[in-house]
Amino acid sequence: MRLLLGADVAIGCVTALLVLVQATLLARIIAGSYSGDTLGELRPSLGLLLLAFAGRAVLAWAFEAVGRLAATSVLSR
Repeated sequence: MRLLLGADVAIGCVTALLVLVQATLLARIIAGSYSGDTLGELRPSLGLLLLAFAGRAVLAWAFEAVGRLAATSVLSR
């Protein structure tokens, strides 16, 4: 059960880091678009933002799955 709790904590920390990455990338994209960057110049940042969104989605699923496992192990005792 402690392993599952540790996994949930680790998933939460990585999720928080991805939120910061998303905010940074979004700020970079917005600032670039206001300064006249083309879509081609913004494409790498947009791709990384998409990866960050996908990573958060996977981590949200993992957080729920690990939480469900932890709850099942507690209730089965």
